[in-house]
Amino acid sequence: MKTLKTLILIAIAGSFLIVSSCKKDDDDPVNKKATLTANSWKLSAMTVDPAFPFIGSNIYLWLEDCSKDDLMTFNENGTYTNDEGATKCDDADPQIVEQGSWAFNTDETQLIMTDSDTTYTNTIVSLSSSKLKMTQTQEEEGTVYTITVEMVPAN
Repeated sequence: MKTLKTLILIAIAGSFLIVSSCKKDDDDPVNKKATLTANSWKLSAMTVDPAFPFIGSNIYLWLEDCSKDDLMTFNENGTYTNDEGATKCDDADPQIVEQGSWAFNTDETQLIMTDSDTTYTNTIVSLSSSKLKMTQTQEEEGTVYTITVEMVPAN
């Protein structure tokens, strides 16, 4: 169960996800930086493949409402914040639960996020003014999981 919790926390905290192939969707904007930084983003879906035992593949269904309203903000200066949103899961938690830096790789197919101790490389599946979809793979106890996160503008 600790492994499951670790995967979920990593995914929510901004480790948004890699897959082995990356296709360029029609809705990919010409200026990805402007699109990414135009809004704060709110989680709208999260899945994992293969499915977790007893939980299945839809992680979003298992998240508490206080996690579903968290806001991820990417700033033009290359920094990001993960904000608790309107509802904190624990009143004692700080409003900003994570912050770090972000950058695109050279061809803007990956979003690289670095917090105080970890770097996450996320493959951008699609990015438009109405949706951000990213994937990442992680290996836990010999199983490779692909986590897919979808976010929508919070504004």
